[in-house]
Amino acid sequence: MVNGATSGNFDNIKSLNLFPFLGSEYKINDHFFADARYHFNFIEVNKKGGLPTKMGFLQAGIGYRFQ
Repeated sequence: MVNGATSGNFDNIKSLNLFPFLGSEYKINDHFFADARYHFNFIEVNKKGGLPTKMGFLQAGIGYRFQ
């Protein structure tokens, strides 16, 4: 379900996208860390022109390492 619609025509949407990313990680101590990365998209998702659609997103997180 997307925006209240249960079905739609997805013929003009690409089924595969590759997202290269660039990121970094900071070690706070022996167990905790924080990381961030940005995912790039160089390929337009919409195959038939119209509105140029590219997706990129930022991901950030904190984590705990078990030892």
